[in-house]
Amino acid sequence: MKKIFYISFLKRLNIREYIFVYKFLVDKSNELSSDIESEDFTKILALMNSHIPLLDRVAMKERTNKLTASIASLHEDRVKAYSGFKNIVKGHVNSMDADIKNHALVLQEWITSYAPLMNTKKHLVITSCLEELSIVLTSNVKIGAAVVALRVGDVLNWLVKCNEEYIKLWKQRSELISSYKIDKIDNMEVIKTTSKDLELLINNLALQYTTKPSSCEELVMEFATMSSKIRADVLRTKTLRKKKKDENNNLGNGGNVDKDNENNLSLKTIDYASKSPSNANDDFAKEIMTKARAASEKAGKAVSQDLKGDTAADSKSESSSSDEVSKAI
Repeated sequence: MKKIFYISFLKRLNIREYIFVYKFLVDKSNELSSDIESEDFTKILALMNSHIPLLDRVAMKERTNKLTASIASLHEDRVKAYSGFKNIVKGHVNSMDADIKNHALVLQEWITSYAPLMNTKKHLVITSCLEELSIVLTSNVKIGAAVVALRVGDVLNWLVKCNEEYIKLWKQRSELISSYKIDKIDNMEVIKTTSKDLELLINNLALQYTTKPSSCEELVMEFATMSSKIRADVLRTKTLRKKKKDENNNLGNGGNVDKDNENNLSLKTIDYASKSPSNANDDFAKEIMTKARAASEKAGKAVSQDLKGDTAADSKSESSSSDEVSKAI
């Protein structure tokens, strides 16, 4: 029987993708396992369900980490924008135009009064100062006129919006932190624990399918389909990374592309794909094989001769790949 699901490919996903797939498989198992008469399957599924709260905490942790990065970026942006605003005003203070100079002095007075606070570089202090600036812009007639005269309205409006977005994300992160204990979770340990139980469920499901296919055929198809999607995504990502790495290496070599190596790789890909039935039936593999054949036709007979010395190395590589897949569940 063909394997239902390859755990090895699932483990290569990032943590958020892993959580999505795990919860999807648990939901489908809860939905489609009513005809499975196995006490072991029921116990394993219950154990998998018990991991969902932990995975939700991991997801919250990852979201919090992302928010932290965004918050830091927004803070840097608003500090730079405020520095630019100060420089514009400082330049106008020395203007020969008396009207422009007077307007600049109005803004300079505000900047000077808030300088001790803005120079602290403390996030919350700067946030408070910029909130007050947004109020002043709409309530103080003299400052409003100065902003118009010096044409710094766009800069200040962007600065205010940047600060508002900062506050929004900061509040979201604070709510997440207060709702979940997200600072003491080992993602790798979570993956190790949950994937082990998923492996037990898959093994039991395979046994059920062998003894009574009608009881779990739809569920098996859901597992197999998801596994195929994951496998294709992982291999596609791997291919794109290699392509980018090769392009960077070529740029480092002065932009010279080694066509012989490129065509050698294409021929090896054809050879490997043709020997692997699972690859030959895979849309992704078909795409690779098509491109590889097109590239190899341009290589000519000389390329084939160059490949003879690589036969032993290719065999060893295929053996390693086979060992890895054989360990997958």
